[in-house]
This record gives sequence, C-alpha cells and structure tokens, in this order.
Amino acid sequence: MRPRRAPTLTNPNIVIRLAEGDEEIRIADSLVFRNYVDLGYWQDNERDLAQNRYLHLPTRRVFVVVDGSRIVGTVSTILDSAHGIPADVFQPAIVAQLRQSADTIAEISAFAFAKDYPHQHNLLHFLMAFITRYSFYYSGVDLFVAVCTPKHARFYEAHYGFRRLETAALYTYVKVKAQMLVLNLREAFEATVSPRAGEPGAEFSRFLYHDEHPNLKFPVSKQDRPVWAATA
Repeated sequence: MRPRRAPTLTNPNIVIRLAEGDEEIRIADSLVFRNYVDLGYWQDNERDLAQNRYLHLPTRRVFVVVDGSRIVGTVSTILDSAHGIPADVFQPAIVAQLRQSADTIAEISAFAFAKDYPHQHNLLHFLMAFITRYSFYYSGVDLFVAVCTPKHARFYEAHYGFRRLETAALYTYVKVKAQMLVLNLREAFEATVSPRAGEPGAEFSRFLYHDEHPNLKFPVSKQDRPVWAATA
C-alpha cells in the first residue's frame, strides 16, 4: 500500500533535473560505479565502466539530484530501441512480449545516492516523481521496466505500483538475484487524475504524478498527451 502522505523536502537548494553536459554525466556515472562496486554488483575496474554499452547509448537519459553545486543522486532511463535495454540479457522472452503490448518502453537503471547524504528516502520519492513525469510527457514512454533485488521489488510494488513478473533469477548485468517489474505509466496517470476523496494513498499518488514541486525542474515544453488533457 502506498504511503498516505506526500513527502516533503526541507532543503530548498535541492534541484532534480536532467543532467546538463558531459561533466555532470561523468559525475553521475562515477557515483553509480562506486555504489555498484561497494555493493558487489560490479568489479572495481573503471575500464568496465567505460565499456558499459548501456551507459553510452544515445537512448539513455540521465537524471541528477543536485544540492547547491554537488550531485548527490542519480538515476537513468534507457529507452528501448534497436540497441535494446539491459533487461534483454535477463528475461529476453518477457521483454519481447512487452514490446508487443506497449508502444514505448524504458528501463530504469543506474540508480545511486551519495552514501554520506541524508534523507535519501524522501529524495527517492521526489526522484521517482520526476522521472515518471519526464518519461511520460517528454520521452513518450508508456511502460517502465525495472530489474532489482527482491527486497527492492517489494518496495517498488508497495510505493509506486509496479507489478512483478515471473520469479527471481540471476541478473548477470549486476551479478545478483533479481526480479523484473513493470509499471504502465498511462494507467498510472489515468488512475490518479481524479482520485476518490479519502482513498488510501491518494495524496501520495497526486504527489507522484500531478502536484507541482519547486524542486523539480522540467523543460519548458512537454507533449500534449491525452491523459493530461482530461484534467483541464
């Protein structure tokens, strides 16, 4: 069940936005690399980082959490294309089925926070609010794919409405037992256009998909998608 209340940020200096330029992407990649090495997902070899094809695809979008001048968190989405997505090496048959059911797919990947940074739980919610809206309105994504540990899969289900597919298996991309999840973004937005008063999680759902937040910095123009027009 989703939290009832919307999270807040007490630090007005925090900005969540698309990464700007190669240097910010390099810093974000370094943050991911150190976190993944510490967790045992990747070997401590920066050549592997440089040769990771998914981190260098033109279909990757890098998002950053910035506090003042410091990047303290990041996550990426990888739009499906002829290059594929990381989940292709995990559950290729399922991904092939998903491609038949959705126009545009993106995988959430390369998530990391600076370990010395506080209040990561609330920041995660704000980061998810940003990437869901950016992906839906600016990238035209209809379906999110995520592959994570079973523990994190339960969190994604409870808080964001992701749905687990199949059983957990070894994910060679990060060398851990993992679970694939999906979130239909169009259905998620449509379900929260007019939530029923008092419905459990309604406030949190509005936070994720609709409420304005000064910490979220979107580009000026966005796609006119039908679900948003229905709220006018």
